[in-house]
Amino acid sequence: MEFIAHHSLDNAVDEAFEAKHLLCISEIGLPVDDVPETTNTLNNNYQLEPFAGDGKQFSPTGDAEGMFIVIDKQKPWFPDGRMPGVFATEVKVETGLPGSLRIQDDMYSIESI
Repeated sequence: MEFIAHHSLDNAVDEAFEAKHLLCISEIGLPVDDVPETTNTLNNNYQLEPFAGDGKQFSPTGDAEGMFIVIDKQKPWFPDGRMPGVFATEVKVETGLPGSLRIQDDMYSIESI
């Protein structure tokens, strides 16, 4: 787990950091077999666009308020070089486009409201 501050968002506070300042989960890693296919699936279902990356092995998809880090499950995780763990993951997100999606042999369940 890491704490991420997106300074492009207008949500700064003028007091010492506390748990109440946690606003959302900024990133969820999705190690997959096919990065471009998964990125296209997220875009086609929820209109989530790539945020950065080459889209081949690494594709942050979404925006500064929340994104999926779609990565090749056979490549080391940057920057520490560890292989990514693949674990069943269930996520509820607000994309404005309701619907459910299961990807990576049903390992990942995404429900949008």
